Amino acid sequence: MVRLDSKPLIPVLYLIPQLQSGGTEKHLCQICKYIDKSIYRPIVVVCNSKKDADSPFESRMGDEHVQIHHILLTWKWAFNIFRILFLIEKEKVEIIHSFLYGDHYLDAVVFRCSRARVYITVRRNLQHWRKKPWLTLGEKFRNRLTTLVIANSAEARLKAIDMEHIDNDRIIVIPNGIEDVDQSIDEKQSGLFKERIGYMPGDFVIASIANLKPVKRQEDVLRSLNLLRGHHPIIKFVMIGRNDEGYEHKLRELVRQYRLEAQVFFLGFTTHVGELLSFASVSIISSEAEGFPNAILESFLYGVPVIATEVGGNKEVVRHGNNGYLYKVGDIQELANIISKTAADPESLKEMGMRCRRDAAEKYSIRSMIQNYEQVYDRLLENEHHIVERI
Repeated sequence: MVRLDSKPLIPVLYLIPQLQSGGTEKHLCQICKYIDKSIYRPIVVVCNSKKDADSPFESRMGDEHVQIHHILLTWKWAFNIFRILFLIEKEKVEIIHSFLYGDHYLDAVVFRCSRARVYITVRRNLQHWRKKPWLTLGEKFRNRLTTLVIANSAEARLKAIDMEHIDNDRIIVIPNGIEDVDQSIDEKQSGLFKERIGYMPGDFVIASIANLKPVKRQEDVLRSLNLLRGHHPIIKFVMIGRNDEGYEHKLRELVRQYRLEAQVFFLGFTTHVGELLSFASVSIISSEAEGFPNAILESFLYGVPVIATEVGGNKEVVRHGNNGYLYKVGDIQELANIISKTAADPESLKEMGMRCRRDAAEKYSIRSMIQNYEQVYDRLLENEHHIVERI
């Protein structure tokens, strides 16, 4: 967008459920950090949780001088709609960009009652959370008002078109990007991780960077390790992520059942992802549903090949035998075979790692992602009479 210095900044209001941990939260943090602040002024409203002093993403956005408001937006607190409307009016918000999902459709009510000109929603997964195949009335209302839908992978886009009957020209793909400036390693923290897992040179380390919940299927990795009992070199499985839905308890039970205590480690949620990836052999995405996992790009940045399930955006990033391997969801024997094959061929793994770094630098740069967002915002604002066809 060509801009005169005298023009005021364009406020963009981002709505998100929480800022504790997860790919969506990190994605929004990246947008707020790198978007051109000589043109746009990001404002964040956290809708489903109160302020968390330990939130790394909230702290980072605060460092970028981004306005953050905690305004609960649920039916119980529906009167808070007026608080958000007051904020929109006060800040003269032009764009509402919502990261809310499912039955969290009060964002549509906010847009309908505001003077904002553009309303963007997102599709960042394969909608595995749906308990019923049809849309609620709230979702239909939301989709009618949406100016544009942004998906983070072609698979997520196709799923939305198929399930929600969204017009092709109203949903686009902007892939996730990876920051190329955060590769410095805290050697002390990396050393603490190594000490915690009893790392020895020659160990084959599998890293899982995902919250612990059923859809992520970390149990499949445990079942595969059970099939590889006695394998050499020693295989160690290290998980970074928050315990969701009590799933960690099930995983720990499997560890005890298979007697894998010396091979499996739970590090909890941490922002020190690079410190683990700096000595990981491979990274694994074992999910049954994915949009476009940031963990793949983080692994690529550190030259770590990825073993991933053959679903969603995984298939668009991981090229089998080139920068990683793909396997069918739940096929623990196929997964065990891939782990055994990669552990036995460190030279091929090293070459894969070099291709991973090139992919991170050339195909998935954070600058390219941000430019795509800025172009979308520019285009929609220039078209004041954009007509949204009803679904």
